[in-house]
Amino acid sequence: MSATLPLYVTTPSVPTEAELVALLRTALESRRLSNAGPLNHQLKLRLSEMIKVPHLSLTSNGTAAIEVVARALEFRGKVITTPFTFPATAAALIWTGVTPLFVDVEEDFLTIDPDAVEQAMEDNVSGILGVHVYGNPCDVVRLDAISKKHGIPLVYDGAHAFGSTYNNVDVSRYGDATTFSFHATKIFTTAEGGAICVNSPELHRRIELLSNFGIESEDSVVDIGINAKMSEIHAAFGLANLLHYHDDLERRREIRDCYDEALANVKGISILRDRPGISDRLQYYVIRVRDGKRDNVQRDLKSCGVFARRYFYPLLSDIKAYRRVCPSASNSFPNASRAAAEVLALPLSANMKKEDAFRVASIIKTSIS
Repeated sequence: MSATLPLYVTTPSVPTEAELVALLRTALESRRLSNAGPLNHQLKLRLSEMIKVPHLSLTSNGTAAIEVVARALEFRGKVITTPFTFPATAAALIWTGVTPLFVDVEEDFLTIDPDAVEQAMEDNVSGILGVHVYGNPCDVVRLDAISKKHGIPLVYDGAHAFGSTYNNVDVSRYGDATTFSFHATKIFTTAEGGAICVNSPELHRRIELLSNFGIESEDSVVDIGINAKMSEIHAAFGLANLLHYHDDLERRREIRDCYDEALANVKGISILRDRPGISDRLQYYVIRVRDGKRDNVQRDLKSCGVFARRYFYPLLSDIKAYRRVCPSASNSFPNASRAAAEVLALPLSANMKKEDAFRVASIIKTSIS
């Protein structure tokens, strides 16, 4: 990508036309475009092997993945989650009849605060939904202890964390279930799509049923489900993208390292910390701009063709629609509020060049000086 061209916060990796057509031919010739065809099965196996999870279900998108898990685990009443996340996290709960109970995040890693989770426990809380923010895993050890203490399920929205590990274990192995998004903005993409990873074979079976209308066989419907299946077309796109996945990660590392070099010790900003024990965090490169200068920096970047993102902004608890249905939205979330006012996600993709990262850093340093 030329330094004179626009830089977006993320640019999807795409396969070559030949690579995609070679895989699509299977679906086109068989006329099997959905309902867990051979490409779907192949992608499921490949991903399961990559992240070493025993049970993986592919879904039409990451939002549907959360909805299916919420029904599979029989969430009801309230589920504790964070206001510092993409709207889909809480919206999926609301669409399944559950009320999100918002709590604050940790100051350093911006993931849901275990202390706040414990303090928010009520009789009608039926689960915990943590978010691995920017690929930073939640405090999975403490949250697991809280989940077990109160006898409620623990789910993770891992939309930013595909391929991430914590203490050399894939993040999908923690909790009762982890959902992923394979949207075009993600490191690994099927254009639109998602996945649900679980350790329990019984839960996996229920998820598979609920993702396909509750249909067990041609003449047996055993539950009330929805259509959350991934199509063969999207599975083909994902399989083709896997051909370049590891090369894409390496290029993202190079861009991250350039940012680290250029933005180290710049007065007025800080680089988001990694939780100790995690592997590479390559989905987003996030800085915090202090002293109320974040929006000015974003505008200066935009004027130079660099489209950074205030991510996540606004907080869900500051959005009128969520305040109307979530009583906890009126609570105070000091850490999340500061983050929403300071975070800025910079362009990071496998399509960038090193000089792009240095150009972005130069604009930031000029803007903040």
